[in-house]
Amino acid sequence: MKRVLLTNSIGPYETGWGEDVNDLFAARLTRGQGPFTLKSIFPAFALHLIAENLDADSTILEWPPEELFCKHLKKGYDYLGIQTKSVHLNQVARMVKMARKIAPATKIVLGGYGVSHIFNEYPSDPENASRYLRENADHFCFEEGVGFFRKLLGQAPDAPISQVRQPFFEATTPGSEYLVRLPLSSTLVALGCPNACEFCNTSHFFKFKKITVASPEQACASLVAAQKKMAGLPNLFNMIWDEDFLIDRDYVLRLGKLLQKEGLIGRVNLFCFASIRSLSQYTVEELARCGVGVLWIGVESKFDGDIIASHNFQKRIGRNVAEVFDDLHNHGMLIIGSNILGLDFHNHENIIEDIDYFVSLKPDLYQVSPLRPCPGTTLYERLMEDGRIENAMSAKDTMLWSDTGLVHPNFKKGELKKYFELTHKRLIEANGSTALRTLDVMLKGYRTMQHSKDPFLQARADRCQFFARKLGAGLLPTLKKLAPSQAVLEQTLELEEIYRQAFGNVGIGAKAIQQITWQVMKSQENRKPEENPAPLWSVTRFAGANAQPKVIARQHPLRHAIAKITAGVSRRAMGLKFEPTFKIKLADIDDFPVTFKNIEIEGHRINFVDEGSGQTILMLHGNPTWSYLYRHIIADLKTDFRCVAPDLLGYGLSDKPPGADYSMEAHIRRLDTFIKKLDLKDITIVCQDWGGIIGLTWASRNKERVARLVPMNTAGFLPSSPGDFKSVLKAWAFPYLWSFKMPFLGKKMAMDWNIFLQAGMRLGTYNTRKMMHKKAMKGYLYPFQRVGDRTAILKSVRQVPMGPLDKVWWMLRGTEKALKGWPVRTRVIWGMKDPVFVPWFIERFEEILPNHAPSLKIPTAGHFLQDDEPQPIIRGIREFMAESSIKAKQTAA
Repeated sequence: MKRVLLTNSIGPYETGWGEDVNDLFAARLTRGQGPFTLKSIFPAFALHLIAENLDADSTILEWPPEELFCKHLKKGYDYLGIQTKSVHLNQVARMVKMARKIAPATKIVLGGYGVSHIFNEYPSDPENASRYLRENADHFCFEEGVGFFRKLLGQAPDAPISQVRQPFFEATTPGSEYLVRLPLSSTLVALGCPNACEFCNTSHFFKFKKITVASPEQACASLVAAQKKMAGLPNLFNMIWDEDFLIDRDYVLRLGKLLQKEGLIGRVNLFCFASIRSLSQYTVEELARCGVGVLWIGVESKFDGDIIASHNFQKRIGRNVAEVFDDLHNHGMLIIGSNILGLDFHNHENIIEDIDYFVSLKPDLYQVSPLRPCPGTTLYERLMEDGRIENAMSAKDTMLWSDTGLVHPNFKKGELKKYFELTHKRLIEANGSTALRTLDVMLKGYRTMQHSKDPFLQARADRCQFFARKLGAGLLPTLKKLAPSQAVLEQTLELEEIYRQAFGNVGIGAKAIQQITWQVMKSQENRKPEENPAPLWSVTRFAGANAQPKVIARQHPLRHAIAKITAGVSRRAMGLKFEPTFKIKLADIDDFPVTFKNIEIEGHRINFVDEGSGQTILMLHGNPTWSYLYRHIIADLKTDFRCVAPDLLGYGLSDKPPGADYSMEAHIRRLDTFIKKLDLKDITIVCQDWGGIIGLTWASRNKERVARLVPMNTAGFLPSSPGDFKSVLKAWAFPYLWSFKMPFLGKKMAMDWNIFLQAGMRLGTYNTRKMMHKKAMKGYLYPFQRVGDRTAILKSVRQVPMGPLDKVWWMLRGTEKALKGWPVRTRVIWGMKDPVFVPWFIERFEEILPNHAPSLKIPTAGHFLQDDEPQPIIRGIREFMAESSIKAKQTAA
């Protein structure tokens, strides 16, 4: 078996304007964020990919010191493969010299995008590194690396490429390396890009062709393997390596279908490179359904016409950039925006316009860089012809953080660096840190997709709410204390209120984590980057085809082991194992085929159904139901009437803020706003349970808007005489209701154990086996799957009036007084097997509302008569709506 040594370059490793260039997060995506600057630990993914796919004994050196590299050369490998970055050409030349001296029989292979600059030299190469490498390396890889190496070893170059044993990337923050490490997986899909941006070295390397490396099935297999290894860990994202992944629509949709079939939507979070041009082929819902969660989008400039005319950025053709960003953010997708400073048309005025525009887009992560021309690109050739390439430009200027080598007509040397720093300053002071932006986007995505009828969008909402809940619980106090500006502080306070309304106040455990987070982040407030960064080295071995990789040596093994243990303990303490919230999906509720709408009232979203046209029938539910209660009735009546059914705050698909006012007066106030916003008039109110108390009280105060009343198993009054009380207290369920008023046990029963809903729906349905079947119970359970979403259920049952000390007692006394003698046309419809509202209530309704049609008494219906016997109710309402007006009966003074 052949022996292969694969390595990236030895040091020294450069910094890019102060940051470690090998740290994707610190140097680029979260640069300039102080204590919130993220730190990434990136393995040599390309080397691991090659090793996994060779039938050879392969050893991988990652960031080796010179001594370690020389030690392995002495072991006599058949091939030495060096991942070549342009910025490290001098180091690679030194490695080749060592190899020629220590292991002269070893064949040397150079691969990676830096190979391009061995043959397309920079003007300045004082050590003649390019020439030396051309003359002394044995092979140069200008194609896909796995196939190239397979050919060298005499293996089938076109065999499928496996990506199921790849290492994880990790993300953390400085100071938190031993506390929190979140994994990122990696999958290579394609190389090259047909967009042909004139500055892009990687697309020029493959002559503007896209070389697909993994089929959708192979990419899916890689993602499945990664998820199994993560075992429920909240991965930040799954990196999809492809210069513009979204170009091939068929590929993306096929991969999405495979991920859906595997049940991975909501669990995977695809990070992919995209362009406005390719994005314009999709709706944002299509992307979400495919598991896309992070998009790297090249903005480059606000001046569309100029960047196309001057730099041929065809990738910017398509939808409006700001609209795309807003659309993606509202669906919980993070955006990495890239912006170029020093374009041909930039001057001191319009570059500020570009900076302000980029900041206004609110990218969540970002790459800002001066324009860098690489030899071998059309940009370099054009600027060379124009005499704008300096003789001082060398390979080390390949990095993004340099202003050496390029002459700009409007900027002196060093000025672009000032604008670079200004951009990062404005980004953090206007938009806050990536942590804050992520919280904002996750909350937006959760609210947008929370009750989507598409199960895959709802799975994405699950993911959004998980990250929003965890981020907010751990970081909000620190985000406030370390806010970089007043504007960011105000944004943080707004998000804190949204968070509180969505999830309530945090518990003791979360407060302890907040204190730890604050101490860690505060210690990094004056963070200074390392002056001479050197990534930790490691040695990994693949002992032949299909072998599992094994790390055989690493720098600081004890520290690594401790970090793994402590990070694992921290993850468990913080509850960072992802579990879906919505085990029942809205798509499962397929017996309520309506269009849900929502309206904002008092800062909360109120969901409602508005189906059909004609006379308005307003249907009001009680506790613990929602508009679903009227599904059978709406399905029939909407053919002839306008059926409007809102979900009260805290119920159904409406918001459920834990700290909201759920008093009956508050519900009545919000109902009043709802009716007036929709401008409902001549209303027929159909109401039951608390919906009756709320609706009848509102009606008694707004008689001019009401045409008819249809009370069903509810009340608008209280008993007044001993005989009345005796009749009412025959209802055996009253002691059951009152048990929920008990301080501790009542909360446990209603919220933690969900007894009030699950037992109540069965006890309140007479035809339980027939009507409260599994599908119907799913429908009632659906909105209340989280314990925190059952607050309104508890607070409503605790308002059942027991005596004059209860507010609802006096409210009902007032309602009864206002209703008494009102000549509004009324029909009482009643389930006669109700364990709460006994027949006495029918008699009382008929007494105080004299203009009533004959009451419809349904002997085979209980409290939830809409489920028990929908057909008699439908007939009864249709008859009532069709009758001619009847004069009010004369009542005694």
